[in-house]
Amino acid sequence: MQMNDEVNNEIVKSIKNLPMIPDAVHKIQRVCSNPHSSISDVIKIVETDPILTANLLRAANSPLYGFSREVTSIAQAVSLFGMSTVKGFAIVAAVKSRMRIDLSPYFLTDREFLRIASEQNAFMVRWMSRIDKQLLDILAPASFLLEIGMIVLSTVLIETGQADAFKEELKKNDFKNITKIERDFLKISSYEAASALFEYWNFDESLVQTIFFTEYPQKAPKSLWRYCYPLAILQRVITPYAQCQSEQLKSVEMFLIDGQLNMKIFKEELLTYKKLLLKD
Repeated sequence: MQMNDEVNNEIVKSIKNLPMIPDAVHKIQRVCSNPHSSISDVIKIVETDPILTANLLRAANSPLYGFSREVTSIAQAVSLFGMSTVKGFAIVAAVKSRMRIDLSPYFLTDREFLRIASEQNAFMVRWMSRIDKQLLDILAPASFLLEIGMIVLSTVLIETGQADAFKEELKKNDFKNITKIERDFLKISSYEAASALFEYWNFDESLVQTIFFTEYPQKAPKSLWRYCYPLAILQRVITPYAQCQSEQLKSVEMFLIDGQLNMKIFKEELLTYKKLLLKD
């Protein structure tokens, strides 16, 4: 299927029609990037946003993150999550409140989209907390927003009259090889669309590039491998349609080796993830 200028323009238009991220998110990003900032600086910003406050407290008390005690204050929540993870929450809160999420071409509801975003983020936070917490500066927001490109492509599929054909193709392929199907229809994957969206929102260049190379981390600049390989692994083992199946686990074995990631820790965290899902 050839991409024509009309479809290409629709993708650009879809991104530009999305609302800009609110100033509070950019404030949190600036604070998190400033080595002289403290947790208290983040708390002050979070407390001005009631939606973000509610989301943080709800997540902090979810079994998915595995905190051992009830969290009743924003100060507690921010301290437990850390600044980088709060940055991811802030962006998701803005997306949830400002963007119209219609993922019907992907057979997903907005609730399912937000649920899988939380699951992907919770797994990444626990996993990287055992590897190197500093990696969460990029990987916490990246894991939260991993599938956001679906919103962009879904809008284009609907507006160009391709939604039904796309849905049929997804069903025919048993919801596998999704990026190939996206490219067959629009010549772009949802991860490339997400990268373009992050660039439009003026996000950190490392975050833009990490998302862009989600499918092929080995093609990323070596300076980004420590981010790209964990995200690529996450994208393959926890998806909107399947989680932790044997074929998924097999598909990431070489990525764990190439990314020099500890196999034992990864498997332990996957087991924890499955147990926590039963409690959620």
